[in-house]
Amino acid sequence: MTGGNVCPKASPLLEEDFRRLVSATLRRLLAARKQGELAYVAGVEERTIANALHERNSLGAKAVLNLLLADPTALDELLAHYGLKAVPADAAGANDHMQVMAGAAGFTSTMAEALADGRVDHRERAVIAENARALHAQLGQLIAAHDRRKVN
Repeated sequence: MTGGNVCPKASPLLEEDFRRLVSATLRRLLAARKQGELAYVAGVEERTIANALHERNSLGAKAVLNLLLADPTALDELLAHYGLKAVPADAAGANDHMQVMAGAAGFTSTMAEALADGRVDHRERAVIAENARALHAQLGQLIAAHDRRKVN
């Protein structure tokens, strides 16, 4: 037994399934965007988006992939067919967040220990500064990853 997540065995994607999944993706994306915006980022005409939305045709691979420029989850419906999910390369995983929480807890503990006698001496201040630098770097990485996703 391998453990972990169990996904059903994937089957080849048929044309009608592809059209249905692309249509579902477009409906979801159009809830927050205009059809013209999606057409622009996909590199197709608005009527092509409309036809794909109504499953009269399918978008080409390039157009579907270009939808990622409008929404990083644009492939979710298609990849779910195969039991997969796309994650941005710079996404902070749960482990990264746990490391930030551990760093924040360590910083808090260092501060509490230094303040236990009511004052902070130069040695304690140096330790606090090192912990603060490490925590600052971790927080900066999380903020930068968030800001890069906001731009899209």
